[in-house]
Amino acid sequence: MTSDAYQFPVAISRLSEGETSREPQNLRAIQWLADQPGGPVVVVTPQKQVHSDILKRLVATSGVTHLSWRGFSTGSLAGRRVLYAWPNRKHLNGLWSVDADALAVIEWNEDETAEWIEDANPVQLFHGRTVEPQPVEEPADRQEPLPNGVDGILEHIAAMAAGYSSGLKWMKKTNSRQT
Repeated sequence: MTSDAYQFPVAISRLSEGETSREPQNLRAIQWLADQPGGPVVVVTPQKQVHSDILKRLVATSGVTHLSWRGFSTGSLAGRRVLYAWPNRKHLNGLWSVDADALAVIEWNEDETAEWIEDANPVQLFHGRTVEPQPVEEPADRQEPLPNGVDGILEHIAAMAAGYSSGLKWMKKTNSRQT
């Protein structure tokens, strides 16, 4: 399923209650990403050295590219399925303009990802369950009228602004008094 904020499938693998290792969390992200259609896989980690056996095996696979945050450019993710491991809020913010085929994030810190999850509305991967994105409320078809003649005021301002070639210009009133 596609997120509302992204034009491609997005998921976040979260540590589940009772899990004592991050390996099942990493495996959920890898499996979800493998199920997504698209280009080759790229794995992005904070450093080139990875302390996860599952991720080490993945980056050693032929055709998988491993990038680290140092010198990283989001343009290198275009047309690829991306496994983004343990990002902080700054790195998550960098993903808004990505043109990937799919994105799986491995969460490290709930405080760092909470706002991104709310904004991105990704599929959430937990042990034994998947939480689909929340449906976005559709805007009402009918707009309520503005009170007390506000419509007329706005129409008047729009008509005044239309007379200016570069939009509505504000004039500063000056008081020049001679003493």
